[in-house]
Amino acid sequence: MLAKDEGYCKETMEATRLEVVENINKYQQETKKWRDRKVVRKDIHDGDLVLRRRRDSLNTGKLQPKWEGAYNAMRVGRPGSFHLKDPEGRTSMHTWNIDNLRRFYI
Repeated sequence: MLAKDEGYCKETMEATRLEVVENINKYQQETKKWRDRKVVRKDIHDGDLVLRRRRDSLNTGKLQPKWEGAYNAMRVGRPGSFHLKDPEGRTSMHTWNIDNLRRFYI
């Protein structure tokens, strides 16, 4: 009788474990779907004109500009990072993340 109970216990534990894994996968998929709805995708390509966020934009007053320039974006090896070229043709050594850039429309 004890052997039958052990087999039943193992089956219920395995069923419970599979149910937990299924619930975790469902939760992760729903969380990813929710997050993807909230993310604003930026579409910046090579040669686009961009503005960059000023480094001191958090400390400026409300009437001070928070963006500067009109730069040409030049893609770097990493996705989402760019070198900027100013109108005089100088290229920045610093790479800028796409979160600190905004497309500039003329």
